[in-house]
Amino acid sequence: MNAVVYHEFGGFDKLKIEDVPVPEPKENQVLVKIAGLGLNPVDFKILHGHLPDFAGPFPIIPGFEMSGTVEKVGTGVMDFQVGDKVYGSASRSMAEYAVATTNGIALAPPSLDLPDAGTVPGSALTAYQALFEHGNLQEGQRVLIHAAAGGVGSFAVQLAKWKGAYVIGTGSGSSEHFVRELGADEFIDYKSQKFDEMLDPVDLVLDTIGGETGVRSEKILKPGGILVALTGQPDQSVFDQNGKTAKYMSAKPSGEMLKAISDLIEDLQVRVVVSGQVHFANVGEGLELLEGGHVRGKLLCLP
Repeated sequence: MNAVVYHEFGGFDKLKIEDVPVPEPKENQVLVKIAGLGLNPVDFKILHGHLPDFAGPFPIIPGFEMSGTVEKVGTGVMDFQVGDKVYGSASRSMAEYAVATTNGIALAPPSLDLPDAGTVPGSALTAYQALFEHGNLQEGQRVLIHAAAGGVGSFAVQLAKWKGAYVIGTGSGSSEHFVRELGADEFIDYKSQKFDEMLDPVDLVLDTIGGETGVRSEKILKPGGILVALTGQPDQSVFDQNGKTAKYMSAKPSGEMLKAISDLIEDLQVRVVVSGQVHFANVGEGLELLEGGHVRGKLLCLP
């Protein structure tokens, strides 16, 4: 099968198309014929060598999410059968076939084109777990979502609004209409406005950026408020001094949560925004766009 492969860390020129063996599903795994997958920041961060703990041995096939059709089932698989249309978590998914563990996948939302469903799992699970598991977001609370037009942010805005929260999103001014369409009640243009000087206190911050943004976000958290960071562990001591909490998280595979997200998509509470697509042969161009911050929602990658 064809797969995107790289043999050393570096730039996008390291990405090659190679012929590799089709993987074999083991116990509680299924083999999926890939229809599509989303590109995510973790893909270029690993390629550049910034996340060696996530990299695994060379050669590396990137990709952590997917959608497709079950081609073969391993031993012990009861909930899925050959021919099922599924989406979910799968490592090494930037290939024509990938194996997925059954507890990390679900039936794909019927209303979505199957390739588009592959852009959902990583970002939607991250947003869902950040808001509800780590952030304990409740109806009526105020939440600030940084980079609200991005992959995680676009899902987080919609999920928080569905929960009944007051949603504030940050982004470049050109993204305001898009973020408000997703459901944001308020928008901050980070290029011309300082959110920490103009916002009333919030209960929760979803920080997809890190660094100075996280430090400034602490200032507008209410006592007892929570900051959930996706890019690294914030300095908890600063938050402790003021009775606040800072958490670092990365999403965990969950078929059950994907079922809940699928229901929200089918109920038109959450829409999937695919702003463009690339094929394996030019995936480097897509990742470069993503790294440059030029993508709204998700970029679809096709075999």
